[in-house]
Amino acid sequence: GKIASDFEFHAEWLEDGMGIARKVKWNAEEIKRDSLSDATRNTLGSTLTVFQVPDFAVNELVQGKKPVSDVVPEVPVSGEEDEVVSNPLRDMEMIAFEGIKDRINRLDWDEMQNLVAGVLRSMGYKTQ
Repeated sequence: GKIASDFEFHAEWLEDGMGIARKVKWNAEEIKRDSLSDATRNTLGSTLTVFQVPDFAVNELVQGKKPVSDVVPEVPVSGEEDEVVSNPLRDMEMIAFEGIKDRINRLDWDEMQNLVAGVLRSMGYKTQ
């Protein structure tokens, strides 16, 4: 899917720790996992996919184009530390991002196992 809106506040979801959300426009058709390159499959198999999918994987998913050569995912370098003006929506995004990371880091092994199983199920795998 693709993010289709800016951040929205939902007070009714606040108790569940999800008060800030975005609308998502889901693709009309599924993409077969086996049709993806190894690099994209490996990237999408990571729990980091919850946060951000790398550009090469997005291109492959959206355009159906496999990378010409083996892709080594790069860690994005952020130059935003020099930014003086604060953007409230960007700040909210970073707070949400850090909140999700913190919640995942606090999971015990059993909860992490359930999270990974859920991500795999969403990708079409069968889990127990």
